[in-house]
Amino acid sequence: MLLLLCVLCVLRQGGMMEQWHQKLHNNSSPDDLVICDALLDYLASGQQQQVYWDTLAKEGIDAARLSSYDRPITHPPQTFPPETVPGLTADLIAYRRTLAAVHSGADLASAVDGVLGYDAGECKGKRVKVEPVAAVVTPRLKQLLAALLLLVQGSSSSRAAALEGSSGAPSKLSAMLHMERAVQVQALVMCARGCLVQHTAAGDQACQGRLRDVLFLDLALELTGRNALEGSLAAVKAATPSTLLGGLLALLQQPVAAAAFSALPGQAGNAALMAVCGQLQKLSQECPGLDPQSKARHALSLIGRLRSLLAALSATAAVVLQPTATAAAAALGIEGRDDPGGPVLLLAEEVVRGSAAASLSLLLAAVEPSLRRLAGVSAWSIVSRQPPTVTGVLTPTISCLSQLSQEDLNQFVTTPTILVLQRLAGDEEVPEGVIGVVITGDCPDVLSHAAVRARNCKIPVVACPSSESSVVDHVTSLSRKHVQLTISGDDVSITEIHDSSSTPAAAAAAVGDAAAPASGSSSSILKCKGTVDLNGSCVLT
Repeated sequence: MLLLLCVLCVLRQGGMMEQWHQKLHNNSSPDDLVICDALLDYLASGQQQQVYWDTLAKEGIDAARLSSYDRPITHPPQTFPPETVPGLTADLIAYRRTLAAVHSGADLASAVDGVLGYDAGECKGKRVKVEPVAAVVTPRLKQLLAALLLLVQGSSSSRAAALEGSSGAPSKLSAMLHMERAVQVQALVMCARGCLVQHTAAGDQACQGRLRDVLFLDLALELTGRNALEGSLAAVKAATPSTLLGGLLALLQQPVAAAAFSALPGQAGNAALMAVCGQLQKLSQECPGLDPQSKARHALSLIGRLRSLLAALSATAAVVLQPTATAAAAALGIEGRDDPGGPVLLLAEEVVRGSAAASLSLLLAAVEPSLRRLAGVSAWSIVSRQPPTVTGVLTPTISCLSQLSQEDLNQFVTTPTILVLQRLAGDEEVPEGVIGVVITGDCPDVLSHAAVRARNCKIPVVACPSSESSVVDHVTSLSRKHVQLTISGDDVSITEIHDSSSTPAAAAAAVGDAAAPASGSSSSILKCKGTVDLNGSCVLT
């Protein structure tokens, strides 16, 4: 979702507006409508902070809730120059209409009307009537869409907030209700999309010349499913492992199927995704002889398979889409088309992050730590596993990449470095000279920008929850020492090395080409050409 705000205000002012921008980009929710209202009231009051907080409080949102988001909002709104307030207000009003349409179900309702047809009566002497797409509309589709609209339009941010504690974290009851609602919405969405797929695949003639209307409905359905899933992420993280196991398997099935629905035509991973979906369905049923720990281990094996498939689909999208994007940019004379961080070379990556696969990736990152605790297995989550062994200097724990100084970055270039972070949001660039990343906090999703870059540059990225105090203490004790990071299966070991090969020069030689892109190539996955294996690695040709 593109933020229709003044770009200079967002990018140069930073603070609350930049944090909100990151939340909107990664995980928009009905709360964003309230935040937008609070900002409008704040500007209308002459930028009084209390007015902003009062508007939020009316809908059950406080500072704790804002900071609990996956992309937290920790700053109050900044003071804007008076001359920018009218333009910013107009942009916010326009953007509020978009938020309202998406989160109130109006966007879906409009797309439904475009296919089912409607009669708006007469307006200025002219009748407005749209006929249904008779070849597509069936009694079952009507029933599914009616149930979905009732479910979507019956939810609200304030009602969800009422079920949550004052800390902003979902209660056990709220977690269960959020997960149950997400399962219901996802099931209805997938059934409705299943009714449309044969018509969209057959083309315009099968839709009586109204393929565009049917595609708009399919897109609106996909977005509705994504919103429901992403809105349940906080509840998933808050759920107890036993509660999570009961609802997770049902919750996972539909996003997996949605990722296969939304993948590029001809991708080999689609059949594999549907196979995993079938295995999840079997696992969610009663399995005699399987205790919760064994069931959790089965679920973890499927999650590992899904991670590999999503990485492969992401790399395939780059191979399929990027040549066209590059050629179009050259024909249009777009500047900066060779910039690795520019919009042209990131186009395929953004297409994937705008699909159902991105929501599935976020869900996997949210559920894996709890499942690992229930299964009694290693606490490590592996985002990028190549090369399996690197050696370098382990840094002290840094809260986030933005805290690194230029002096730190310069040192990474001269000394092979394994970076220790409390948090990797996913939209950062991996600094030059970093040969490995260890995260002692939430695991980033496998389709995030940083994860894609790391896999393409052959930089291992591993994560362990901060709750695993013994592991975190071990990592902390090795700071500023030469260590070896080894990935073996689902386990990770970090050990100090004392021999002569632990010198910076030897470590750099040991890492060799594995930690750096080939000469003259970009570090972006979007520059890869060739085939893709199921581990998400490009095989260059």
